[in-house]
Amino acid sequence: MTHEFDKSGKLIEPSAEQLSAADGELDIIVLDSGIMEDGAPYWAYIAIKPSHYKEFMRMTRQGQPIILEEYGEILKHGFDEHVPLEAVDAMREEYGFDENYVEKLGKKLVEVQTVFIKQRENQRLTDIVAMMKKKQGS
Repeated sequence: MTHEFDKSGKLIEPSAEQLSAADGELDIIVLDSGIMEDGAPYWAYIAIKPSHYKEFMRMTRQGQPIILEEYGEILKHGFDEHVPLEAVDAMREEYGFDENYVEKLGKKLVEVQTVFIKQRENQRLTDIVAMMKKKQGS
């Protein structure tokens, strides 16, 4: 997987076209839970297409009512307050779902970003040294 950063080392978000192209190749599995309109609790594992992920997350963060099927395929669901252990285990086994993935991804991004910034700084210093050598040779 490639990571693209701008000159300051900030991750460049994929374009709408890139996300749409990824729709045919992968899904982002999320666990959503909340309260339905009738007040009953629910939980659902949803395979979301990359082009729908940002909107899905925005809507859920804002507590907006959503129709889960509009964002992806519901893989498993239930109407309990907490996800039963059997469902958690099944998702790990069937799909490799990792409830700590976002945290791990964040750490990995910081690692990759740190390497990128160090490489840019090393290149900058190399360029300065080369420029100074060239100037001394003149």
